[in-house]
Amino acid sequence: MCVLSDGLLYRFAENYTNLRRHDDGLSVSLSNPATKEFQVCRTTLLPGILKTMRQNRGLSIAQGIRLFEISDVVLRDASNPIGAKNRRRVGALYTGPSAGLAVVHGLVDRIMELVAVDPTEGYNATDKSRCVLKNSALKYEMAHGEDPAFLPGQCADIVLKGGKGPMIIGTFGILHPEVLKNFNLEYPCSVLEMDIECFL
Repeated sequence: MCVLSDGLLYRFAENYTNLRRHDDGLSVSLSNPATKEFQVCRTTLLPGILKTMRQNRGLSIAQGIRLFEISDVVLRDASNPIGAKNRRRVGALYTGPSAGLAVVHGLVDRIMELVAVDPTEGYNATDKSRCVLKNSALKYEMAHGEDPAFLPGQCADIVLKGGKGPMIIGTFGILHPEVLKNFNLEYPCSVLEMDIECFL
């Protein structure tokens, strides 16, 4: 039986339990960490963003609050000589009087516009205002997501097409009430996490 130290349990809870996610085997443990709290590398940006929101609970949400982070996560990778790889991601949160799913959805579309990736024909057809196509080799669309961190039916995967074939590069949606409770948040939150390494 494996016994986890307090630091490992803390980071495991942040990466998985508090987000209602199961261990995907991608977390990396450090053999000589600077502190006990950081014995396991983060596999997601969401806990950091949610803890930042928790520390700023006193702010008025009347106009909505937007947070974002662009940083690396560390994932186990057997093909890499050191056994792990860094991946650059963007994470964002919106909270206000309502969950504001449209805010994070709009952010996805804006990021894709900035990196010159067009929506697929089918995805683009749902909104004729986005018909200015750049004819990029890569395309993107949204697909129904099943991440347990989000409310059922309120989660979408961001799918990148072209290049190496269809690949899920991110997820966004409205956080599940249990996740909000785990991070001591009172108001609904919409969040986004997306890999941007593929655009660098």
